[in-house]
Amino acid sequence: MFPLAHLAFGYLAAAAVQRIRNQPPPRRWILVAVLFGTQIPDLVDKPLVYVGVLSSGRSLGHSLLVALPLLVVVLRVGHRLGYGEHAIAFTVGVLSHYVGDTYRSLLAGNFDSVRFLLWPVFPPLDYPVDSTPPWIRAINSVTNPQHRIQFVLVGIAVAIWAFDLYRRRQQARHQQ
Repeated sequence: MFPLAHLAFGYLAAAAVQRIRNQPPPRRWILVAVLFGTQIPDLVDKPLVYVGVLSSGRSLGHSLLVALPLLVVVLRVGHRLGYGEHAIAFTVGVLSHYVGDTYRSLLAGNFDSVRFLLWPVFPPLDYPVDSTPPWIRAINSVTNPQHRIQFVLVGIAVAIWAFDLYRRRQQARHQQ
């Protein structure tokens, strides 16, 4: 998934979790926590590949064996410090990133291609080196039917976010 699609998918997941918990949709700093959570696996792995510390863009930051213990700590510390909602939003964002990176392989039954989730138990996958800048790849993806779901997700997330913003403003006007 592209970063914007990860954000959209994470926002939709966090909004669903908030709704299930009878909480308002993510906004302000909770929205920032979701945003950061959806990007952190790539923010860890991609720069470390670039500088030669890691060999794959899906290893350390994409490993459930690394992330789950850290997310438990984030949830416990966040709760103790009074930022439990932020910690939950961050956790949902991180977990949604993994779902976004694996759903196609899992649906196709290609379990070998998601072994990066168990790094370092399994070695990372070798991805072909692509020197195409990410923004060019994103532009080229517009015509690729395989990536259309990502653009649909972004549209849905923006629509839900805008509707929530509109509804909050209407409620604030009625309370005045």
